[in-house]
Amino acid sequence: MGTDPIDDFWIDGGDSDGELQYALGGFRDMVPTSGMGNEEPYRDFRSLEQNSSRKRARNEPHTSKSKACREKIRRDRLNERFHELSSVLDPNRPPRADKASILGDATRVLMQLRAEAQELKESNEKLHEAIKDLKVEKNELREEKMKLKADKEKLEQQIKRRTMLVVERTSLLINLNSIIPSEVKFKIMEGARIPLKGWQQAAVALGSALGALMDPRRADLIAALGETTGKPAFQRVLERMRNSSEGREVLLERPRVISAKVSHAWDLPESTFGSAYARFMGTRNFSPDDRPPVRFMDTDELAYVATRAREVHDFWHVLFGLPTNLIGESALKVIEFEQMFLPMCALSVVGGSARFSERQRALFFRHYFPWAIRAGMAAADLMCVYYEKHFHEDLEDVRKKCGIIPCPCPYRKKLNSYLVIFHWCSRKISLASPLEKQ
Repeated sequence: MGTDPIDDFWIDGGDSDGELQYALGGFRDMVPTSGMGNEEPYRDFRSLEQNSSRKRARNEPHTSKSKACREKIRRDRLNERFHELSSVLDPNRPPRADKASILGDATRVLMQLRAEAQELKESNEKLHEAIKDLKVEKNELREEKMKLKADKEKLEQQIKRRTMLVVERTSLLINLNSIIPSEVKFKIMEGARIPLKGWQQAAVALGSALGALMDPRRADLIAALGETTGKPAFQRVLERMRNSSEGREVLLERPRVISAKVSHAWDLPESTFGSAYARFMGTRNFSPDDRPPVRFMDTDELAYVATRAREVHDFWHVLFGLPTNLIGESALKVIEFEQMFLPMCALSVVGGSARFSERQRALFFRHYFPWAIRAGMAAADLMCVYYEKHFHEDLEDVRKKCGIIPCPCPYRKKLNSYLVIFHWCSRKISLASPLEKQ
């Protein structure tokens, strides 16, 4: 038994009612209104339309029911998604049922996330720029470090070369000093001297005195003044040294106070005389090689005595504890005058006191001058001391051996009074504190 193609169409494509009605309308327009020969086909078409209407009426309740189910399922799923979205937006608050509020919250959170993302993007760009700048700076610092390292290596090489050169020259001088006989040394010193006649010595002495009074810092003028006016005094010092055993040893060996000879004083213990001398020279940036040479002495022995008097000047500063200011130098000149009777020392005291202020002059003649007179008279013959052999001894022991009285502090009385007042106040406070506690 065959199947009806129209029934198959309704079964397979029940949702195409519009197309079917359009097709049927077209067939209806084509049916003729008169003529017996055409009534049979028209009757068949009408029966087909009736059957189609009955089948569509039978399938309509099932189709509307399936659409409602699908709509309900879709709405339930949408509600679940809104519920999840509300929970994600604010986990600490119970889920909301108002969809408009949920969408508003979602929009607000999304805008905040976009703003934060934009801020993070901008900060990321800034960090990238900062990283680029730091990389550039790092490369510049690396280049500068390499340059400094190269300069350091060059300086180290230069210092090394110069140090080796100084060591070689020093060793050469030491070897020459040990090889050259004493007579040749004296001739060398004598060759550097300038012979003067009587009127020439007077002119040099007068000019040096005037120049030293105008500028006391001119050590060369002071030295020339001492040489031209102090020959009789140096002769007496020479005789005293010859009569002393230690003085004869000094005249025989003729030690020099120069860097090559006294540099070992830096390595001595702190309480020794040599260490005190090294600190005295180092803190003031003095050098024992800065003394001007002797030029106006007649004999080599007098030239050496004059040289020795200049070179032990710093030793006396250390032993007497005098500063290197104008007051300290004037006080030491008083002691030197008592030791050697050099006219230059007396002239230096007069010229130095003339340059004092009123306060300095009062302090000098009230404190330093009386002490210098007393210390110069109590001390031994300091020109006959072989100081280099006492470097390793304690400073106080050397002072006792030489009969030296160190310069006392001019403000000791005030300090003692301040200490008495301080102790008295401390005692009062300690006595008052227990009473306050009671």
